[in-house]
Amino acid sequence: MIKNSHKHLFALFLVVALASCKNEPSSVPTKISNSLNPDEKLENVFEIHLNANVNHDDEFRVYYTTQKDPNFSENQVVRTKVFGFEEEQTIVYKLPKGDYPTNLRLDFGFNTDQKSIQINSMKFRYSQKQIVVNGAELADYFDLMQGHVVFNKAYNQLDFIQSENYFPIIYVNGDLKELILKL
Repeated sequence: MIKNSHKHLFALFLVVALASCKNEPSSVPTKISNSLNPDEKLENVFEIHLNANVNHDDEFRVYYTTQKDPNFSENQVVRTKVFGFEEEQTIVYKLPKGDYPTNLRLDFGFNTDQKSIQINSMKFRYSQKQIVVNGAELADYFDLMQGHVVFNKAYNQLDFIQSENYFPIIYVNGDLKELILKL
């Protein structure tokens, strides 16, 4: 009798352990959290960390608006050179100190050989807080430039439509804007 109760207890433990190890995507929406390393000294600078697979050299840009200037312009842009690489890479954009975005637009380059990029994750950081958007959540938090960008959810991939006008652009949507304003 004792052996049977141990077997049942072991079986129950095994079922609970296996059920808690499911590798399913969370249905809980992305939310604000504290940075993982509390000892890390972060300036009060807004940062975007884009973890992606980019196949060709290019220049990516982040345009942003502020309360003082609500329009996207060449005065409020962060540019970065991106090198094509088969492995994932993290591209970091730092807005100038004192600039806090009210809206963001990400331009994924000018190289028409860039047919797609795989987005693994994006982090939006300010001070000790961050928002993490996983690649699978991209379509939930961004609006795509219609006729120019398609999201392939199976691969967390932005596919760029080749045309005379090449505009691989995405904008944060209202849900992500709200979260960013709370950082």
